[in-house]
Amino acid sequence: MISLYIIKYEKLQNFFHICKYFLMFTSGKAVRRHPAYKKIHDMMLDEEVVGGDETTENINGVLKWLWTWRSERLTYLAGGKGRGPKDFDSEYPDGFPKSTFVSDRLPLYYNVVAQGHQICIAHLLRNLIYLDQLDPMQDWSKRMQELLRDAIRQRKHIDWVDIDRADIVKRFEKLLDEPLDKLDIEFRRLQNSLRKWKDAVFTFLYNKKVPSDNNGSEREVRKAKIKMKVSQCFRSFKGAEAFDVLHSLMDTAKKNGQSAFNVIRAIAYPKAIADGVYLQF
Repeated sequence: MISLYIIKYEKLQNFFHICKYFLMFTSGKAVRRHPAYKKIHDMMLDEEVVGGDETTENINGVLKWLWTWRSERLTYLAGGKGRGPKDFDSEYPDGFPKSTFVSDRLPLYYNVVAQGHQICIAHLLRNLIYLDQLDPMQDWSKRMQELLRDAIRQRKHIDWVDIDRADIVKRFEKLLDEPLDKLDIEFRRLQNSLRKWKDAVFTFLYNKKVPSDNNGSEREVRKAKIKMKVSQCFRSFKGAEAFDVLHSLMDTAKKNGQSAFNVIRAIAYPKAIADGVYLQF
């Protein structure tokens, strides 16, 4: 059976124009600073809550780091970097002065300028479980876990005004002051780290929009990790950059109810971005 479809010449011309530029883009020939990509980067600075994370990426045998910044409506990936302060500053040198910044306890995040910080409680609980296994006879790590889980439980199941923040902070400070000299050095390291970050542990109890974990940022880099698992590496830096831009655009579009085809059209007609013709964030 043969089917015949009649399509206007103008539509065919438009379709092949889109295919041409999309293939150029995915082959790494497009400029990294695509207007929509740049727009996402700039809009991130005005978000109330921003999460950040980083992961390794293999670019043709060279180990680099892929960074991600995200909010409820934006995703921004930038790879081919190191893991130091200058790499973070290459994208956001002034930090996020309007935002609460959610992250793990990577030392450089402590110095990120932000309206407030929230460390990932899920990461912290994993650290405490490790201490349980390291020394099953002590109960400091168990009591810290109970406190953190109680804080999360109250946030989820108790009316906002009824959360006993004063009691939670009091119990936390008591655990921070408790002498751990007789335990393994790993206990003191974590305790000292929490003393340093103590103002960033329970931010989620004071701001309803702040999550208790950084799982959202980890989800943003998952597609890149799947790519690494399947193909082992990016073949070139340009290909890795194209992936960063495409994923940033696709994920941001999805968060804002935009179709994937609109992203492809935005790539084909970058000048239309300024007018919000295809993508509207």
